[in-house]
Parts: sequence; C-alpha cells; structure tokens
Amino acid sequence: MNFLLSLNKKVFLIFSFIFIFLILFIFSFNFFQPADNHLNKISKNKSSSDISEPKFSINSKKQKISVTANEGNFLTDNEIVLEKNVIFKSNKFKIYTDNVIFNKKTLVASSQESSKFISNNTSIDSAGFDIIDNGNIINFKGKTKLILKWLSLYFFFFIVLINYKTALARNIGETEITTEDGIEVFQEEKYYLLKKNVEIVSDEFELNGNLVKIFFDKDLYDIQELTASTDVKFISKTNDIKGKGETLTFNIQNEQIKVAGIGSELFLETTEMFSDGSITVNNIAGSFSIKGHNSKLITDEIFITGFIINGILVNKEGNRIISNLEVQDENTLNIFTEDTEMFSKKAFYDKEKSIIELFDNVKIIRGNEMITGDYGVLNTDKNTYKVSSKNSNKVKAIITNTKWVNSNYLMTV
Repeated sequence: MNFLLSLNKKVFLIFSFIFIFLILFIFSFNFFQPADNHLNKISKNKSSSDISEPKFSINSKKQKISVTANEGNFLTDNEIVLEKNVIFKSNKFKIYTDNVIFNKKTLVASSQESSKFISNNTSIDSAGFDIIDNGNIINFKGKTKLILKWLSLYFFFFIVLINYKTALARNIGETEITTEDGIEVFQEEKYYLLKKNVEIVSDEFELNGNLVKIFFDKDLYDIQELTASTDVKFISKTNDIKGKGETLTFNIQNEQIKVAGIGSELFLETTEMFSDGSITVNNIAGSFSIKGHNSKLITDEIFITGFIINGILVNKEGNRIISNLEVQDENTLNIFTEDTEMFSKKAFYDKEKSIIELFDNVKIIRGNEMITGDYGVLNTDKNTYKVSSKNSNKVKAIITNTKWVNSNYLMTV
C-alpha cells in the first residue's frame, strides 16, 4: 500500500512537470509569434516604397525635363528620394543614376551616386550631379570624364596653320576631357566649366589647365570657343605645335588662338614666339601679333625683340613661313640676322623684296662697322645696307680696325 502510494506520487510529479512544461511552451509560442509577425510587417514596410514608379517633369522656358524612377520615398514634405533606374530626360540629353534627392519646392535634384550623361555625340561620367535653376544648370561632381565623339573640324584650326593638307585629310576621333572637380553645364548661356586639373586629349592635341570654359552652339560637342586659365599648356606632336601661358583662348568661329600672361610661348614649327603680354595667331587673316614686354620672335633666319611684333604667315610647300613683319618699340627694337645687328624704334620686313627698313634712332652693326641715322635699309639677298637722315650731319659711321689697337676711325657722312 505504501509502495503504491509512493509510486503514484512519482507518477503524479512527472505528469505535473510535463504539464507545466507544455503550458510554458504554448505560452511562449503564442507570445513570441506576434512579435515575429510584427517584425515581418516592419520589414515589409521598409522594402515597400511610398511612391511606385514616380514620374514628373521639371519645366523651364526652353525645355522640359521628364523624371522617372522605379521607387520614390518621402524624406520630408518637400524632399523625395528617387531610387533605382532614375532617368532625367529632355529633348537634348539623358542622365542615368540610381539615387537622387529631389526637392519639389525648389525643383533642385541632387545625386551622390555614379551618373552618366548622354547627349548628341557627347557622354559624361561623374561621381554625382546637381540640377538647379529649373534644369538650366547641371553641375557634375567629383572626378569627371567628358567624351566628345566628334568635334567641329575648326576646333583644330591651329593644325591647319601647320599643315592644311594633313588636317583636312584625317578623320578626327574621340576627344576625352577629364577633371578632378567636375563639370558645370549652363544650357541657356551655352557654355560649360571644367574645373581643377583639366586634361583634354585627342588624336592630335593635348591641353592641360586648371579652369577651362567652353562655349557651344547646339550641342556640347559643337564648340565655338575655348578659354583655359592657370598654368595652361598645349601640344600637338604630330603637327609640331606647342605653347603655354597663364590663359589660352581658341575662337573657333574666327579661327584664332591667343596665349596671354607672363612667360607666354607659342611654337609653330621652326617659328618661336615669346611674350609677357599676349601672342595671337589668326588663321583666316594668316596673321600673328606678339604684344607686351619681353616680346620676341625667333626663326632660323632672324631674331627680333620689340614691344609689338606683327606678321603675316603664308603657306609654302606645306610649311608656314613669315612673309612680312612690322615691329615697334617706344624705346629700342632689336633685329639680328646671321651677321648684322639692327636697332631702331620701328621696322618693316618684306621677304618677297628681301628688304628690312628701319625708322628712328637707327643703328646697324656689322663686323667692325657701326652706322647710325634716322633711316636704314638692308637688302638680305645682296647683303648690303645703307643709312640716311633728314639731317645729313646725323649719319655717322664708326669703323673699328682690329689691326689698330685702341684706335677708332670716326667718319661723319
């Protein structure tokens, strides 16, 4: 009897333990299941968007930019995050990215994601962009690469200065432009700014500068004028042209190149131009102008210094040569040939006539001879010269005979 009572107690305790365990298990299951469902609902809410496939437009006076995306979520009452396959499209361009914050009040769109701009013969890859001023201004951020698939042939007019046959025969390929601080496009004003460590590379031409401003006509590739500043350097090895300066301007319409600033240089084949002012070459007129302090012109035949040096270039057998020169300096200009030094305030050179004319405070030195006067003329073919003056007493010739030590013969003509 005691044994049975003892056995019943053990069985009772076991069943009681099992029963309690089952109750706790059921309670726990019922308690945690709603929590899990709640988490699932939160997760679903997070994955869902406030706006499915948003679509709207940014309107300005001259264009309409339509905006589409796969998803849109409100950040504030005015700000919307556009995500996944975000596209900005106008009749002139498209921009592709995956994340954009758009302010519907200010109509400003901003992206920090990798972006691609596509337009006619033009593409831009950047680290993001801002669209402001109703779509008029697009600022591409960070390291940016601009590809121009076709440039107006006149962009390379300076190549024509060197060898017009080669320039007209070649097929110009892509031109790549890279910057470290982005590109800012002003659509209504029709220009764009390239900022910081700008590098322009094409098949024929390379240019470096810290700030480049490019004016265009219908599309970004349709360049009308390029202005570069701060430590500008450019080179065309295949056409033997290079230069540098504080600023550089290409005017495509006028076919003119201008380098300006301290230490400006422009080399065309064997012709070297230097100035602390400006150097301008105009292809249509076939002319050049060097102006400012420390201006000089160097060729295989002549060395010239003066405040103003103007000249005409002509094409002869595929090469550009100087046919005429006009040199001026309020103080004194210098002209050096192989065996003659000339000084005056004004001078003209005519290659066809083989004549150099000198005006005002003229001095000609050749070997041991020095002649001064008001007017001088040198025949480069015959290698002869003469000096005259309104007042004949002003013409002087000094001849130094090296056989007579410390003796000079002074002749007044």
